[in-house]
Amino acid sequence: MGSLRQQGAPSDWVKFNSYDFTPDNLKEFRKRYCELLRKEIEGPEVLDYAEFSTLHDGLALQNFDQFCHVSYRHENRIFTSQAWNRLFRIQEQVVREYVKEFLSCFTFRDHVVELDVVDTMVFQLGEVKRSMSMRRFILALGLYTPEEINDNLFEPFRDACFRNRTNNYNPTEYFVGISTQNYYDTRHPPSYTIIKNHIRRLVHRLLTLLVACKHNAKVKVTLDDLFLLHNIDGEKMVDVPWTVAKFLSDKTKRYKKKSLIVGAHLIGRIARSYGLMAPAYMRIVTLGQETSLLNVAKLVDLGICRGAQDEEGGVSHRPNMTFTNRLRAMDDKLGNMDTNIYKLSNNVKDLTYVVFGMSEQYDQFYREFRQMRMEQERFHE
Repeated sequence: MGSLRQQGAPSDWVKFNSYDFTPDNLKEFRKRYCELLRKEIEGPEVLDYAEFSTLHDGLALQNFDQFCHVSYRHENRIFTSQAWNRLFRIQEQVVREYVKEFLSCFTFRDHVVELDVVDTMVFQLGEVKRSMSMRRFILALGLYTPEEINDNLFEPFRDACFRNRTNNYNPTEYFVGISTQNYYDTRHPPSYTIIKNHIRRLVHRLLTLLVACKHNAKVKVTLDDLFLLHNIDGEKMVDVPWTVAKFLSDKTKRYKKKSLIVGAHLIGRIARSYGLMAPAYMRIVTLGQETSLLNVAKLVDLGICRGAQDEEGGVSHRPNMTFTNRLRAMDDKLGNMDTNIYKLSNNVKDLTYVVFGMSEQYDQFYREFRQMRMEQERFHE
């Protein structure tokens, strides 16, 4: 564990040391820090796996794990990855000084492919300038084990992942297949509640909390969300550590005035890898919100989970389902009915446009017919 600098109180850490960074760097980092000072840090959320495992006799958690499982075949061998599952399970204490110090100066060389380039990421944490290779970043977050990284298939797997980016990604076909809507408008992203499968809705929620959130658009299905969801759904593979690092890099530059800071617990996990979560440090820093659990009741409230239901879609009166949860499930069902009514109203509007067009054609035909009759009457006179 690194030693505490006696002269450096947490309030002094983000002044940054002139011998560690260039004058231009210092100016930019301090500007970012001043912007971050005005931001609130959102408390992290993680799925309550213990409770979720009891839903539908454990089938819900089994489906979730299978959905997040990635398999890669190369030369008749298979490499399997649980990186998404591990990312979604991270729980860590939020430390305000670490979050704002880290995000003020984090830089990521996103074009680097090799695992052991020591300055792939550069940042200050705990008043010390630090460099990280992708290998160390992966191990710090616990996304892959050392055994998985040393597997002969890991490099081919990463190469295959690295080629997949959002450039020119067209989400329409996938989106239509998983939602109740037959088009996707990038200018007006729809609500996640139109995603038909509750596991996909849950994964979307976890993605927005960790690697895709623009906070005020958390309930919207953005293009980035769809790209990641599509890849988790088995279309292609995504380099999860690269995606997380890119997310953190983007967060250093794109905070709007009213947005909250998300993903703070990931920085806590990185700080732990440097020994910065030891009791000696915890006594001098400011702790943020604790991790809150997404339990079944919260998932029902969010419209992600419908609770225990029968095959016809009605509410099941199972003994282990509380009266409150049954009411929530019924409310969710009413919400779905309202959505269907809304869709029906849109179809009626479309039909109205068609009828209106036909009416215009009829009026045109009638005017032409009347003109012909008038000309015929004049001819007979």
